[in-house]
Formats: sequence, C-alpha cells, structure tokens
Amino acid sequence: MARLPGYHLVLRLGSTAVTVAHRRRFSHAIARLGRSYGLIAFRLIGDTVQAIVTCGRRQAGRFAATLPVALRAHLSLAPGRARIIPLWGPSQLRGAVERLLWDVDPDDPYCEGGMLPDLWGARLDVCTDLVGGVRETVPELAILPPWGSGSTRPPTLEELVVAVEAAAGIASLRGRSRIHRAWRPALVAAAPPRVSLAELAGALGCGVRAAIRAGETPPREAQLDAIALQLRWRDEQAAVTERSPAFAA
Repeated sequence: MARLPGYHLVLRLGSTAVTVAHRRRFSHAIARLGRSYGLIAFRLIGDTVQAIVTCGRRQAGRFAATLPVALRAHLSLAPGRARIIPLWGPSQLRGAVERLLWDVDPDDPYCEGGMLPDLWGARLDVCTDLVGGVRETVPELAILPPWGSGSTRPPTLEELVVAVEAAAGIASLRGRSRIHRAWRPALVAAAPPRVSLAELAGALGCGVRAAIRAGETPPREAQLDAIALQLRWRDEQAAVTERSPAFAA
C-alpha cells in the first residue's frame, strides 16, 4: 500500500479556560515536538488541538501518544487521547491545511495558536523553520497578508509591547531568558522617540542600564518587520470591529 500524504490529529484539552499565554506556550511546545514528525500545520481553537503531520502511520501514532504528555507539561491542562484521521490524497491534505490556517476563531483573532503568523513573518523563532515544509508540501497554497506590512500610525508604548510579545510568541517581555534579551533591542529600536529610557526599562522589566545596552545592540531586520506586521494586523482588526454591525448597534 502506498504511503499516505499525511495524517490529521485531533484532541481535546479538557478545559475551555484557554488564554493567550496558553496559546503561545502551545505553539512553542507543538512546534518543538512536531519537527521530528513532519508537522506542517497546527491550531488550537477553543479546547480542541489539531495538527497535520506528513510522517508515516507508525510515527503519527507516536506523535499522537507524545503530544498529550508535552501539552500537559507545558499548559498545565489535561488533554485526552488524540484521534488520528488519514488524509487520502494531496487535495485532502491541502484542504485540511487550509482549514487549519484560515478557520476563524473569535477568541484568537491573531491566530496565536496557529501557524499563520509564522507564515506571514509576523512571528519569529516559534516555528519559522517549519514554514519551508508547508510551502514545499502545499506549493499552491496562497499565503500573503491581505494588507500591507507596516502600521499606518505611530504606536503607543503599550501597543508596541503587545506587538513585540506576539512577534516573539511570549506571554510577557518582562523576563531575563535568552528570548527576552534577544527581543529587547527590537522594542527599543521600534519605540517612538517620545518614550523615555525609564519607560522602556519598565516595559522590559529591566534596569535603565540594560535598556541602554539594548539600544546599542542592532535588532534583526526580521524582528522589526514582524513587529510592524503585528501592529498593522491589530490596526486592521480594530477597523473591522468598528465596521461590524454588531458593534455599530
């Protein structure tokens, strides 16, 4: 029997109390685990986890057994057993990937629990290395933001912090880990001129000297691009909300 192009895994987390922090930790955890199994798409919608892998059936079973353990450790939730659904051909694989990427979740408007930010370049170092596999497996998949790359107005410091945290895939910038230190220069470089060093240090959870050192370190160009995409995404989402009849009433 010919090898199938992929498998679709579905499991329940056992809780509907899923936060932005949960989604960001989930994305890190599943991307880290899925690298060995040909992971090309994932999504956390509500209390349901979905993933698509391109490995063989035995490896898919191993991934299904390992994933709940990893999620239990990283999310402190109690996921159930994963159901494995075979994808019988390229068109079925493509349709499953597209649904995971584009399904609308009102509780997750910026797809923090999926791969779309990484495919757009709006999030870095979470599953950026998996993007090539997605494009190779589904080359005809159109993956472009429906708007431009930059924000249309100068952000406030609070808006900038939210955008940087989303671009880094972390719950808070106020930390001292390697990833926190790596994003400090990007926040300082992207900050409006009116923001003081003391305000930057407060946002970063560090001292003024550390903020100065961050300002002396050039950020990666991809970091600034990701921040700009996150800011524009939020501007666009806010505009859609304002135009919505539900909010106009």
